[in-house]
Amino acid sequence: MPVTTEIERKYDVDDRTRQPELGSLGELEISAPVVLEAVYYDTADARLGSRRIALRRRAGGGDEGWHVKLPAVEGRTELQFPLSDEPPRELHDAVAAIVRGRPLVELARIRTSRTVTTVAIDGRPVAEFADDEVQATDAASGTLRIWREWEVELVDGAAPTAAERRELLDRIEERLLASGARPATSVAKIARALGRDALGTEPAVPEPNRESTALEVVRAVLRSLVDDLVALDGSTRRHEPDALHQLRIRIRRLRSVLAADRGVIDRAVTDPIRARLGELGGVLGAARDAEVRRQTVLDALAAHLDETAPHALGIREWLDGDLAERGRSALGRADAALAGEAYWALLDDLDELIARPPVADRALRPARDQLKAALRKEGRRAVRRGREARVDDLDSQHEARKAARRLRYAAESVTRTVPLFGKRTLAVADAARSVQDVLGEARDLAVLADELEAAGGAPAHLAPLVRRDAEDVARRHARAAAKLEKAVRKL
Repeated sequence: MPVTTEIERKYDVDDRTRQPELGSLGELEISAPVVLEAVYYDTADARLGSRRIALRRRAGGGDEGWHVKLPAVEGRTELQFPLSDEPPRELHDAVAAIVRGRPLVELARIRTSRTVTTVAIDGRPVAEFADDEVQATDAASGTLRIWREWEVELVDGAAPTAAERRELLDRIEERLLASGARPATSVAKIARALGRDALGTEPAVPEPNRESTALEVVRAVLRSLVDDLVALDGSTRRHEPDALHQLRIRIRRLRSVLAADRGVIDRAVTDPIRARLGELGGVLGAARDAEVRRQTVLDALAAHLDETAPHALGIREWLDGDLAERGRSALGRADAALAGEAYWALLDDLDELIARPPVADRALRPARDQLKAALRKEGRRAVRRGREARVDDLDSQHEARKAARRLRYAAESVTRTVPLFGKRTLAVADAARSVQDVLGEARDLAVLADELEAAGGAPAHLAPLVRRDAEDVARRHARAAAKLEKAVRKL
């Protein structure tokens, strides 16, 4: 699946607009005209358009196929798939978290007669100027719209920095405006085909500031996390490295924010959503834990046994056999969970929660007061759980780790996701992460030791060494907990 970045500008012109003078920019090469036949799709309720995403099947030209265009920091990100009669599965995976099982329907058919002029500087192509004559039919109304437009798109590697790319586009634009072109009033052909200026509109969540209410900040944090989750969904389905781990983290962050801010949004609504997030996180966690478990075994082997040791071969056979099979099974359950109705409904309910949050009694308090109080409460809880944790008690370590993780995510949400608080809150987040990391490593090792013992045979010979490692790591908790307690006192 090729992925490209499209950096372009569009211009409105009419039949009388003369061709721009581009020769002074560099060498020109005019290609033979081509005809592009495109069909655009969306759900009936415009879920793709509301997120400024365009999906089309296009025949003709050098990049014919199925295309998905996504918003990006600069320009647009375009995913390309081979031409076929029906949308390929990989395309469905790319937009699954937005479409959520709803059928795709035809939006419009667009026929473009295009002539492209390539601009090269010192023999290196930097931009393509397209003169397009467009005929578009709105599928719902049958309305035919005809127009002419120009596009200027930078070639990959045209300029190394964003500032240089803007400067190059500005220089080309000067020539186009001098010929009578005007900056386009519509962002894309599909928008103009439907008689719009934009692809769609998504309910806006106002950008919070230091004067915002607690509800405004919490909504912004939740919106950012859900957007991250949706963005990670496709790469998780494709089993890209670290994607499953990052998706699981976003789910945990959502649960932590909903738990820490129960005084802002009605917990009668958020608690069931937290429970459903927890169920999904548990399924994804089993697959992620299998990844971690394999690496932990390899690390333990490298630390404690020579490759030629009598039990090393047996441990590797167990690693590649029984443990690997359990990992594949867990990954299959994760894939099924991301393809189920419960997952789609959960995403819909999160969107509804953000768009129309059921407020609690402290929702309209100043964010700095309310969220600082919530952080202090989470901090006291984490400190208390940390004091209760014991080296020989896995359950108490687990509770301390969960409390530290919840505090960390809550603190990061109001410093890194939304810059509401500063250094002291960041220090709490960093200290909580240290506690989380120490106890997480200790737990992973302790659970692995249990598995090695249960496996018997060669793996059981590694178990006592791994258990000793777990206890050594757990002893580091006292120092990390002391730093966290100190950071919490300063809040």
